[in-house]
Amino acid sequence: MNAELYPACGKPVQHSIVEQILIQSAICRALPRNAHVIMDNLPQSIMASLLNAAGISYDMVVPEQLLSKYGHKLIDMLSATGIPFSCLGEQAWQLQLVPRVEAGFSGLARTPKIVNVQTVDDAFVGLRKVNWLAIEEVSTGFLNSAQQCIAQQRPLISLVYGGNVTSLLQWCELNQYEAVDASLTAVTSESSAGKYYLFPSSVLLKQVAEYLAADETAEAQLGGSLDRQVHKWPALCKSGDALAQLTSDYLTTCSRHYPLATMQASGLYAAELHDNTEWRWTGPEHDTVILLPMRAKGLYRVSLSVLALPEGLETNTVRCFMNGIQITCQEVKAGSVITFDYFADKPELPVELLLSVSQTVNCGGRALGVAISGIQVAWNLSE
Repeated sequence: MNAELYPACGKPVQHSIVEQILIQSAICRALPRNAHVIMDNLPQSIMASLLNAAGISYDMVVPEQLLSKYGHKLIDMLSATGIPFSCLGEQAWQLQLVPRVEAGFSGLARTPKIVNVQTVDDAFVGLRKVNWLAIEEVSTGFLNSAQQCIAQQRPLISLVYGGNVTSLLQWCELNQYEAVDASLTAVTSESSAGKYYLFPSSVLLKQVAEYLAADETAEAQLGGSLDRQVHKWPALCKSGDALAQLTSDYLTTCSRHYPLATMQASGLYAAELHDNTEWRWTGPEHDTVILLPMRAKGLYRVSLSVLALPEGLETNTVRCFMNGIQITCQEVKAGSVITFDYFADKPELPVELLLSVSQTVNCGGRALGVAISGIQVAWNLSE
């Protein structure tokens, strides 16, 4: 890579999520204001939050493997928050979702659902401009199935590539794309599989690189403080708009709060609001499933704030599972915070957080467990 064309982006940061925040923020800054994005991140993801802050529109798509895993449950989650979606794959076909029989046998009343799996070309060619195609688990076969969209729209492509890197580089050479990682280091045949960004032009790549050019003097003056992250990338964090403020918040606090109202979950009642406090009750079953986007490898700290318990219940026992493995068991009361650490050893599909309460209480015709008023995920825990 030409060092003059693509400035250095600074020293590696501790947690890989920070690299993702930086490059995604820089891309949002570099894309035109009327840009449109196709992404398979959930609406509570950091990427979706950055797009919203930048005023960039997007369509959400669901990968086959995620829909196959959660089936009707995921469709119900999306429907509850009014989010339309498409299901994308390497080829067009019909995926049949058969309801699972769960506690209470509620699944017996559901009929199988047919979901049309589409290629990118089937779903989006001719509909609108596509500036960024952000699909995580991608093969060259998937890219080939989007050939018309790529040829006509020339979108930036971000992906997690697990195949032979040489095949990806051959595809890039054929289609005149340049592959880099999150630090804008050129991908070579010696690179290991991972998160890559395929740029359709040197102009866009140069613009993103300029936004990511670090102010090493500012970093040296601030030493080891967290504020150095903000001062190090002034083009991203000091522009005085919503995108700059959100990027600054992520880098300074090393955490993010998930919006409860649009949280993709099952076993949660609709959000309630009073005196600027928002909460959601778990119920009516004892188990609640919440999907947490953790698309970067590393250690996270998850915190859940318990606002209240149902009337007549002083304490309740909550067990927390991450992807089916019990992480903690805690007796809670009003005002408790459930906190635990979780290590994602690879960029994952949404991590399934399961909360299991020992007791529910019938209040006004609703079986209630605990009222959750906040979900926070933090990183860079050693700082």
